[in-house]
Amino acid sequence: MFDVILLDLMLPGRDGLQILRAFRGRGVQTPVLVITARDTLDDRLLGLDSGADDYLSQAVCVCRGRRARPGAHATRPRGRKRPARRSPISKSIW
Repeated sequence: MFDVILLDLMLPGRDGLQILRAFRGRGVQTPVLVITARDTLDDRLLGLDSGADDYLSQAVCVCRGRRARPGAHATRPRGRKRPARRSPISKSIW
């Protein structure tokens, strides 16, 4: 259904690891990229062991991020190749 799932572990009301395990338990094979503020080695191992394909900590230097953003936007092609899709779970735009 989706090409990739971006999942934050610190969601209100439910732990992202529970969601990840539920996806994998239902046989969802879509790659999952965990994006979270949890950045210890144990957190990373737990996320990967729970079925994440990759784990990215949100701890980013603000000054570096500000320099990188204009370049990233400048190289992005204009216009969308396909329409935005809505998540059937949250009804938000992906």
